Amino acid sequence: MNPLERYLLWFTGGTLAAIALAWVAFQIQQQQFAPALLFPLAVGAAFGGVLVLLNRATKLSNPALLLTLAAVWGLLLVVTQDYIGHRTRLAALDEQFAASHPLATAMVGETDMRPTFGEYLRARVRNQPVWWSVDVILIVAAACGIVALGTRPTRRLEQQQTDQQGPESA
Repeated sequence: MNPLERYLLWFTGGTLAAIALAWVAFQIQQQQFAPALLFPLAVGAAFGGVLVLLNRATKLSNPALLLTLAAVWGLLLVVTQDYIGHRTRLAALDEQFAASHPLATAMVGETDMRPTFGEYLRARVRNQPVWWSVDVILIVAAACGIVALGTRPTRRLEQQQTDQQGPESA
């Protein structure tokens, strides 16, 4: 596998893992089982573990890139949870309109009274700025921490192999 394929596999796998874990986390939150600080840490740790496994499969060794993408994907994970929440809320609104008067249903069909995702996300951050920020920070910190710890032995092993090959090739 050439380096481009490895990076593409790692990028695609990380993005899909962030989306899948966001869906799982949202479903768990809907069951009202999400301890305030422990849940984001657990989600971030699980995500970091998946990224470490992806890294071992692709054998990438750029720590700055690995940590940067882990942080970006951690943010994607939180935003994806919010997007799933937004879609769930829109489905509930559609059900309410369908159950109401036919005139209300017709009016909704003519004008879109439902909020866009941008409006929903801004309102969510505005209404809970501390919690949303803590959620992002804990998920990103846990994921980056696991990635840093999980890729460190690989980097050390690669350095040892390089050091051992140096004198042999001379």
